Amino acid sequence: EKWAVFGAIAIGLYVGAEVSIASVMINFLGQSEILGLSTQSAGSMLAYIYWGGALIGRFLGSAILTRVRAPLLLIVCGISAAILCLIVILKTGPLAGYAALGVGFFNSIMFPIIFTMTLRRTNSPQPAISGLLCLAISGGALLALGVGRIADIANLNLAFIVPMLAYLFIFSFAIIGNRIKPIRLAK
Repeated sequence: EKWAVFGAIAIGLYVGAEVSIASVMINFLGQSEILGLSTQSAGSMLAYIYWGGALIGRFLGSAILTRVRAPLLLIVCGISAAILCLIVILKTGPLAGYAALGVGFFNSIMFPIIFTMTLRRTNSPQPAISGLLCLAISGGALLALGVGRIADIANLNLAFIVPMLAYLFIFSFAIIGNRIKPIRLAK
């Protein structure tokens, strides 16, 4: 079913974008034109700001989901993460560094929303769709290769174009999903 494949691509891109950014973050923050941090300091910022932001965003997102429809929250988070990646591509210094770290906050709710939106908008058996979505997660590894290749050819700032495009895809998934009425009710 087309919607299930669309959801599988979205979840693979989400995982790939999140992991790609995290995998280059220490080197990115260590650049003299960004924050010039030591490996240890950059690692601490990765843990506390990027992943900590994801944790805070998950709790906040859960609370927001009691009042806002899931596709709308995914639209906001998808476009916000894409804009932060665009800032990283176009700027240097602390602005670029903190923009990269801020992406973690907006990543926080993407996985559960993409998963649920895909399941609720298809007639295919739920175990089959769940299996497809779990398998698609491994496809996210391809994004890390793209990020690494662009970083080697150009620079780490430009490498953020890969996750930016992934977040734009997720934004599109959310826009379309917002127009499709769920087939299954939430339990």
